[in-house]
Amino acid sequence: MTSNQKERKKRTPVFWLILVALLLAIEAFILLGLPKLLNDDNAPIAGDFVIDADAGTDTDIPQNIGGASQGIQIPGYPEIPVAADSRELRVALLNPEGNPCYFKFEIVLEGSDETLYESDWVPPGESVSRQALKHSLPKGQHKAIIRIATASLDDSHSPMNGAEVATTLVAQ
Repeated sequence: MTSNQKERKKRTPVFWLILVALLLAIEAFILLGLPKLLNDDNAPIAGDFVIDADAGTDTDIPQNIGGASQGIQIPGYPEIPVAADSRELRVALLNPEGNPCYFKFEIVLEGSDETLYESDWVPPGESVSRQALKHSLPKGQHKAIIRIATASLDDSHSPMNGAEVATTLVAQ
């Protein structure tokens, strides 16, 4: 065996060790670092549970709350006034006190299934009172659905029974 071959045999294990370490470092970056770089700071990354920053208590809450005394209470919203040609909506989307879950609200135009607004998670006893619609509505009555997704209060945030509440957005 020549000295070149001996030298190459000595370098081969070192080369493989460096290659394996480099591959492990790249894999760790892809699994741990890359998702954080691709998401903006406000967007949840896998496993995160985001409470709506606008959630809070509100004195102007709907009074027509349905649901069993021990189940999930769902508020009703027969009509919601909105200024015509404005993106601002002011309604207390409420998760009633005592509910065993978080609420996530989505306002969808009936028929087109177009989402006008979607909240983050709202804790029980709190509401989101100001919503920025994705676009304004022309003057008139617009049939809509408020979809309410639910997630348990424990760390698993397991989905629970949700609801769909029919409403009319009255743009004046």
